[in-house]
Amino acid sequence: MISDLAIAYLFCGGAGAAAVALGALVGLALSRCRQHDRRVLAPTALARPLRAAHRCLQAGWCLVAFGALCLLIDLGRPERAHLLLAYPTSSLISVGSVALSLVLGLGGALALTGEVAHDYRTPLRRLLGIAVVPPALVLVVYTGVLLQWLATVALWSTPLLPALFSLSSLSAGCAVFTLTCVLVEPRVLRERVGTVVGWVEIALLTAEAVAVAAFCGWALSSSDAAASVRLLMLADGPLASWWWAGFAAAGVAAPLALCLLGRMGAARQVLSSLLAVAAVLSLVGSVTLRFSVVEAGQRPSFDDAALIRSLADDRALSLAEGVDGV
Repeated sequence: MISDLAIAYLFCGGAGAAAVALGALVGLALSRCRQHDRRVLAPTALARPLRAAHRCLQAGWCLVAFGALCLLIDLGRPERAHLLLAYPTSSLISVGSVALSLVLGLGGALALTGEVAHDYRTPLRRLLGIAVVPPALVLVVYTGVLLQWLATVALWSTPLLPALFSLSSLSAGCAVFTLTCVLVEPRVLRERVGTVVGWVEIALLTAEAVAVAAFCGWALSSSDAAASVRLLMLADGPLASWWWAGFAAAGVAAPLALCLLGRMGAARQVLSSLLAVAAVLSLVGSVTLRFSVVEAGQRPSFDDAALIRSLADDRALSLAEGVDGV
């Protein structure tokens, strides 16, 4: 059984790692611009987005650290967690543990050294910034692959699930960047960096909607009827309100609409408010997605055997009606 603490880790680990990677990439890109094109981008113009990127990285690191704490508590024997690093294997859990440790170590060093200088001009910060991105992206993907690895659950046994969770984590990372901008440097949202990140978030939310549709289509057409049964828990069962209201409407559709409105025609006076609401809803949707999918896969409140028979009868009836119509 996957506990609520483990679900919290799936969200915090994925979203936090995405925010760490985004903060490092934005900082590296801006520092490179400062070195190679001082005439176009003045130091004062770069100070604001660099500060926002650094705060995004710090916020992401805090999320990853909180997720790691939830995971340690959930293990029941946290004092043995170091064994995964002391005696690494080729298992998926060992890979995730190494990625988590690297993000915490490298990201923590970046978060501390950034209090002296937000940019990446020094060799140490440049090396740390480059080094933290790969394990952060591995951790983003790992939080989705971990569920697929539990192949005994029919609803999770598809590569579409890691893709969906990864897109959700990446969009949540963009949402963290937006919220840090709103809190520390609202002007960045109207500048080039904020605009680029905003359109990336729109693209990720669109891709997430496509991935959700593909995931649902796979579950409905799966040869394993248990996957279809578990999907019914999301679409028309005890988790329907979480799935439709919490994730589909509030977590994907509303943020996408607000982001498009903010980027395509909203007045400057309301831009920060629109994007802040969109970011909060995106984070809520990311949490709700993980809770809904995990609960649908493991909740025992449905009689799977009875539902499978009912689903088979419905399919047979639909097929018979189609034959009669011909």
